Amino acid sequence: MSSQIRTQKKNQNARQAMVISGLNTIYRNTTTSHAIKTQKQTEPRIYFLNISLDDINKIYHKIHQIVENTRYIVKTKTEHLLLTETDIYEIGLSKSATKKGHHDDREQRLHLRVPVDGIVTIKEINFRVSDGGELTTIPVLIDESYYELRNTRGDVVEADAAAAAAGIHLPPNHKYIIQVKKTIKFHEGSPNAFVFVFEYESPNVVIDFYMITEDGIISQTDKLNNTFKEDMISFLLQFKLCS
Repeated sequence: MSSQIRTQKKNQNARQAMVISGLNTIYRNTTTSHAIKTQKQTEPRIYFLNISLDDINKIYHKIHQIVENTRYIVKTKTEHLLLTETDIYEIGLSKSATKKGHHDDREQRLHLRVPVDGIVTIKEINFRVSDGGELTTIPVLIDESYYELRNTRGDVVEADAAAAAAGIHLPPNHKYIIQVKKTIKFHEGSPNAFVFVFEYESPNVVIDFYMITEDGIISQTDKLNNTFKEDMISFLLQFKLCS
């Protein structure tokens, strides 16, 4: 398989190396596995190893137009993260409160992102774009790890996102990151979605992309069920990410 993967699209090796190296931070600790579908954890991710970030950014304006002109379900979320040497926190923002005609600062609560280890698998998905057409091969990396989100005892963070919450002492060399995540589904109840992640200051610069699924990963050798494969192929075709 490795020789076949190496002959794929340009920049694939760089993309594969980036994805795999990015997983290293997830595997800092071993924690007890939890049910994937709970609302207190993130979904597993499926990465496309033959599509580079350069490829995506060159055509993202076209993808954006396709999304805007198609009846997708699109949800945009701004994520505020605090990274320390030992932990990752997500800052949850509450709705603005009104008091005597003035808006108070929004309360910010820290949620500890606990990494839960999972199996990482590389698979090749084969399909034909049209009847009688050539076989298209898409190598994907299936990352079954996820983050469990835990409240930090309900402590309220000060308005400054970099400030330490009561009872939580953040080291001085922590890093504050803001990123925007756009999740795209074919319909509201779909368990599968395509995700683009952007820099907050550069909303048109894609810094990561992948698919997520609630129930598309199976224990059999195929790893991905047919429903997920169909959605994946549909996204790739509609976004013109495969020929």
